[in-house]
Amino acid sequence: MKFLAIFLTISFLGLITYLMLDARSELKGTRNQLEFFRHQQNAVAAAPAPTLAEQELARKEEQLLLEQANKANPITPLPSAIEITPLPTIPITPVAPPLLTPNQRMVLAAPSIAKVTEYIPDSGFVVINAGSTKKLEVGMIFAIRRGNAIIGRVKVTSLEDGSAIADLPSKTIPQGVTIEVGDDVIQDLSPIK
Repeated sequence: MKFLAIFLTISFLGLITYLMLDARSELKGTRNQLEFFRHQQNAVAAAPAPTLAEQELARKEEQLLLEQANKANPITPLPSAIEITPLPTIPITPVAPPLLTPNQRMVLAAPSIAKVTEYIPDSGFVVINAGSTKKLEVGMIFAIRRGNAIIGRVKVTSLEDGSAIADLPSKTIPQGVTIEVGDDVIQDLSPIK
């Protein structure tokens, strides 16, 4: 009877530990997704306003289109209120790209372990071009990178010498993003706090 009570207690503690680890892993994935969404919002918000040179170019383009429309349809002249007066020319200065965040720099700096060679969205798995020869093991978790962002996470489920199959839970992929052949597989990174 004591043996049964001890066995049930140990089983119960094991189950609780497993559930806590699973919840922690899911929380980490959610944090990374949130960081990715914040990055996307910051990138959209930080998009530079059009420069005067770009505005000038748009006005000239508009004027050319109006002239072409007048030539194509001379019967209906345009009202004088729409006529565009040219602005003085402004020298074009190059615009520097926006600075990368610490997370983007960390993602870009991570070496590529493999590449996605096949993606099966209906079954929720990917095939990568690295296997047991690159010391991958079943159960390892990796991130999928495109550009300077992590777009998903995979868990290796099957190995061969030169390839591996990894589960790709749909909850790790941000909405509207699809995995593509050629995406990099990197070591999973935790977000910078």
